[in-house]
This record gives sequence, structure tokens and C-alpha cells, in this order.
Amino acid sequence: MNKSRWFLALVMLILSFTLAVPALAKSTVSFHSWMAAEVTSGGISVLQEAEKKFEEMNPDIDIETVPLPYEETPDQLAIMIAAGNPPDITTVDVIWLEQLAAMGGLEPLSAYFSEDLLKDLFPSSVDLGKAQGDQYALVWNDNPNLLCYNRVLLEKAGFNPDQPPSTMDDFNQAIAAISGLGEGILGIELNMSKDSFSADYLHPWLWNFGAEVFNPDGEIILNNAAGVEAVEWVNSLVKNKYMDPGLGIREIRVIFAQEKLGFMLEGPWIRGILRGLNPRQEEFDKDWALAPIPKGSAIPNDVPYGYSNPSSHMLVLSKDSKNKEAAWKYMEFLISDPEITKTYYQDTGLMPTRISLLNDPIYKDDPFVRQVLNQTEYMKKPLGWGPRWGRVGEIVMAAVQEVVLMGRDVQSALDEAVRQIDIELSM
Repeated sequence: MNKSRWFLALVMLILSFTLAVPALAKSTVSFHSWMAAEVTSGGISVLQEAEKKFEEMNPDIDIETVPLPYEETPDQLAIMIAAGNPPDITTVDVIWLEQLAAMGGLEPLSAYFSEDLLKDLFPSSVDLGKAQGDQYALVWNDNPNLLCYNRVLLEKAGFNPDQPPSTMDDFNQAIAAISGLGEGILGIELNMSKDSFSADYLHPWLWNFGAEVFNPDGEIILNNAAGVEAVEWVNSLVKNKYMDPGLGIREIRVIFAQEKLGFMLEGPWIRGILRGLNPRQEEFDKDWALAPIPKGSAIPNDVPYGYSNPSSHMLVLSKDSKNKEAAWKYMEFLISDPEITKTYYQDTGLMPTRISLLNDPIYKDDPFVRQVLNQTEYMKKPLGWGPRWGRVGEIVMAAVQEVVLMGRDVQSALDEAVRQIDIELSM
């Protein structure tokens, strides 16, 4: 056999062997998130970057990022869990966790948490991921709600923009003063939609008056004197035309970006959203700021601010996932990679949940971060959270709507809400 024929035979042998060996199988991990759907949030390009970097580091894993709008997430995920085809990983809001865990479709995560990871998370972050007596979520971003205010309007109203209102008395004065600045300027906006999201956002104001939907024993107490006082305060904002009760959360953000609104309740994600809504983008950053919730008379003396409800973004793993180890690896990567978390913060305002990452100067030197961390320390779960909170929240907000839109007496509206909640929970 001459050399050329021998070489050709060798090539054919190698080729046949190569074709006979199957290609290395990849694990496909599906990741559904509203941060991949929100055009104004600033998160889309970062998640694309995260997917690319992770796949380069892990060539045996293929990440499929799927946009899922925030409003559709709880219902869509519940449907997919019931049908047995949920995503491997899903971004969820902390307020949905109890309901989703109760369905039995989430993977318990206690065994996935290493000792090093646990030491690098705030205890409150770990606790927020618990439901039904087990660990069901990994906190992606610790998000308290804070007072988001327009510095320019506050100064025009005669207040120091570097010292936003810290008490409810000062807050009420500032709301009234900003509302008096001219036609089309509102002092404050609260979410008044008939859903559990709006009911959740009502809690900081309920707490300022000493009110709750439930007491620690599970009794419904929304209609007590404190509850009535809190809802009367909300109603006064509408009566005095300091607030338009017909605006939804997205409309509220738009008028704030148009610099026609003094105060709203938002989390740190608002930085990315406002940059997407205001054409001046980064320049507009100087015109607004975050501050802790003003403190009401019912807040204990040793607590410096009003309490905030948590609105943390969390990652959950499907119990039916075929690639749990690969999925957990990506979940941990999203909260741990220094470059990805830094870019994510710069584009969205959402800070990393790992304590060690917060030592970077980009976080330590930013007043925005300090305000978020200050409020994070005074965050608490509403006592009403549970598998039935969705329906309970709708009943609460229906009562508030009847007061502010239809002029119903506060006490009778809350009495009726308590009756309906009691019926709902007894089913």
C-alpha cells in the first residue's frame, strides 16, 4: 500500500470512529423571568450576557431564557405546575411563594445550600425563601419597598430635598405642599387596584397606624380602630385631590417619570425603570431619590423608620426538573458572579444578595445602596401571607375601593371585608 492510499485509509478510519461516537449531550435548563420581558427594566441585555458567560464556563449546559411578564407569572407558573411542564427555574415575587409552595410543584432547596453560601446571605434573605416549613427559594435580590420621591418638586414645595419626610406628620405636610404646586401635579400615588399586589403595598401604611389584616393568632382584625384610621388616611388623600385612585402601577411610574408626582412606593428596581421611561435617563437620576418609609406613631420608639413590606425577587426550582443540578448551578451563578451582578445593579438598580459582593466600592460608595440597606433592616412579612393571600388581598382592596371611589363608610366597608375573608378562609 503506497503512502497516499495508507493516509486515505487512516483518515476514513478516524472519520468512521468519530461519526460512531455520539456528540456530548447537553443539559438544557429553561429559565422564565419577567426581567427578560420588561423592556424598561434594564435587565434584558444583562441576562443575555449572563447566559452567554455561563454557557462558556459550562459547555455541557444550555440555558434557555424565556420572557414571562410579571403580571402573568403566578398564574402561568401555577398552570404549568398543574400540567406537569413547569420551567426548570422561574423568577417569582416573594408574595407568591406560599401559594406556589402549597401546590407542591417546587423543589425544596435546603440540601442545595452550602455552608459557605448560607454564611454569605443575610438571615432575613434565607428566611424570606421559606414557605410551608421548608426552604423553597433562593433570594436573587433583597428588595424592600421605599419612599421614592421627586427632589425637584420637594424643593419647590419648600422642603430640603436632602432631608425627605421622616415622620407621618412631615409626610402629610409635604404631600399637601407638592399637590399645591400647580395643575396636574399630584403629591402621592398608592396602588389602588383590586389585587393582592396592591394589598401588599398597603401594609407599610397599615403598620404606621398599628393596623394589620390578621393578628399573630390568625384572627382577622382589619376592621379595628387602627384599620379604620389607616383607611381613612388613604381616603383623605383622595378627598383632598392629592392622589388619583384610578392609576395602576405602570401609569404611576409614567407620571413620576414625567415629573408630575411627588411620592410613590417602589423598590430598588425603579432605577432601571425610570431610566427607561424618562428621555433624560441618567440625568434624571439627580432629580429623584429613595428614602426609608416615614415613621407613624404606632411604630416602636427604637425603630427609626416605618416598616417596609418585602418585594424580593426570588429564584425557584421546579420539582419536575430533569436537570436540577445544572439548574441550581445557574441559580447560584446569577447571585454570585461579580461581573454579572455588578452590571445587573448598574442597569437595573437591583443589588446582589451576597454580603461579600457588597464590599465592592460601587455599592459601598453609593447613597442609593445605603438607603436600600437601611430599609432592608426594617422589613417584615405581612401576617396575612399564605396560600390564600391572593383572594384575601382582593377582598381588602375591594373594600378600600368602595371607600375611595364610592364614598362608602370606612367601618362598614371593613366590617364587610372581614366577613368575606372569614367566609373565604372557611371554605
